[in-house]
Amino acid sequence: MINKNLLKLKRKVKDVIRRTIRHNYHLKPCGFYRTSKEYIDNTYFKESVYTEITPEETTYLPLPEELFNTLNDYANPDAKSNSRKNTLVSKTKNTMLSLPKGRLYTNNIDCIAVIGPDNKLIADVSFQFSEVRVTEPYENKVFELSYFDKPTYYPGIAFSMLSGGGAAVNYAHWFVDAFPRLHLLKESGLFDKVNWFIVPAYKYDYHIDSLKMLGIEADKIVVADNYTHLQADTLIVTSHPRGLRNVTAPKWITDFHRNTFLPAKGKSNKSAKRIYISRQDSSLRKVTNEEEVIEMLSKYGFETYVLSKLSFQEKIDLFSSADVIVATMGAGSFNYAFANKETTIIEMFSQSFVQHLYYSLAHAAGVTYHPIIFKAEKVAQRFKDGHVDDITVDIKELERLVHRVITQESAKEEPNLLNTI
Repeated sequence: MINKNLLKLKRKVKDVIRRTIRHNYHLKPCGFYRTSKEYIDNTYFKESVYTEITPEETTYLPLPEELFNTLNDYANPDAKSNSRKNTLVSKTKNTMLSLPKGRLYTNNIDCIAVIGPDNKLIADVSFQFSEVRVTEPYENKVFELSYFDKPTYYPGIAFSMLSGGGAAVNYAHWFVDAFPRLHLLKESGLFDKVNWFIVPAYKYDYHIDSLKMLGIEADKIVVADNYTHLQADTLIVTSHPRGLRNVTAPKWITDFHRNTFLPAKGKSNKSAKRIYISRQDSSLRKVTNEEEVIEMLSKYGFETYVLSKLSFQEKIDLFSSADVIVATMGAGSFNYAFANKETTIIEMFSQSFVQHLYYSLAHAAGVTYHPIIFKAEKVAQRFKDGHVDDITVDIKELERLVHRVITQESAKEEPNLLNTI
């Protein structure tokens, strides 16, 4: 197994080299456009095409009061500044840009630079990550570099699904930030004309299976790796599906996944109606007293699942057939998008890390949702800390909520005797 510390050291050395040694320096962007529209209005490359897939859309997301009141500011930069009466308001606009001889530079972690044929960065379709705010175009890491590899050239049309490092290693980021770009491509009518699909990763079953379900095979895949630099006859890029620094997922993202994957739902032996999703395979946000949680839930007929042991199709089958789901907030919570409208979800949080991304998916799917927030010994003040904090479940508090939900579920199943008289 490759030592992670050694990999980090090699990356740091490469970073120093790329900042200090000049190589192909003429490939460094010489300026930037803030938006794709600004580029189109000023470019003399007439083959460039800007398409507005949908006009600006405003999403109004009503939150359960207990969830709204406990949202961590550092984990929800778009939230309470755009709120009213427990309702979050966010705006997105879906656009596409086609660039002749367009270039793409990325470290596949926190930097994506989309560079037009005039050697200028186009900021709204590029990406530079900050934990606390939207970055300025000039802060893109590509402007700090002096060393550039010669770009690998791809003939034909290349479509970028790059979304930052999270989409390369995280199940939810793949399906919220990367994969939905294919919906925008389909809406543009250009899907069948693309020769190459540039993806952040292609190693897990959900990468391979989800792309294959849309007819995208391995021979069309270009995997971004560290310091990928490429150019194509035509490079197509899109706006970010949920915007920059926006935690809320617009409803169309859930709709796209349901329309794409639920019709393909096959038979599965994973037919449990009450399920508990364990994070025992994760290194962060684990439940410290999980044995007690599992013991209590088993009394109510819950079965425990570790999602990393299931195939992508089995995850779809499991969530779409469940009546009640208990889960700790995490990447696997993306599967709420596949739940049926009769499902009830209980999502558990530590007060150190409360955010609403997965609630927005559940809300769009039309399911019943109950958040339950447990006290932390020390409440984190930074994303870096809260993101990793484990959770200690108050068993009695959870059982009260589970009992209430199960009682309500049972009442739904009982026949209405008045109608039988």
